Amino acid sequence: MIKAIIFDMGGVLIIEPHDSWKIIFSELGSPIGINPAVLISGFKYNEHDIQTGKMTLLEFYTKLLKTLERKDIKPEELMKRHIELYNKISGKINTDLITLIKNLRQRFKTACFTNTEAEIAIFWLKIHNGK
Repeated sequence: MIKAIIFDMGGVLIIEPHDSWKIIFSELGSPIGINPAVLISGFKYNEHDIQTGKMTLLEFYTKLLKTLERKDIKPEELMKRHIELYNKISGKINTDLITLIKNLRQRFKTACFTNTEAEIAIFWLKIHNGK
């Protein structure tokens, strides 16, 4: 007997390109003189910690900039730009699935999980809650 139904956010509830972070790092790196491959490599190296909540995007960018000895860039600026780029390439909620979930909630417990970056999850919570 089904008692609960769990949904993923990225690519399920939120319509976004697969591996959207690769697109973000490609657009983020070049204008500030950081090879996008370095950003991608750094992300992949820290991916487990980032996607399990052990490291935030801000902590990732702080660590990366320190490693690259780039004191001319603030990690907060990179994180802000990261979220802006994410919003540009994603930003759509699967409204049909939301309707289905609302109907399912009448009979089942429902939950939403994600392995996305903490700041991206907060971004979606703010949009969903209208803040």
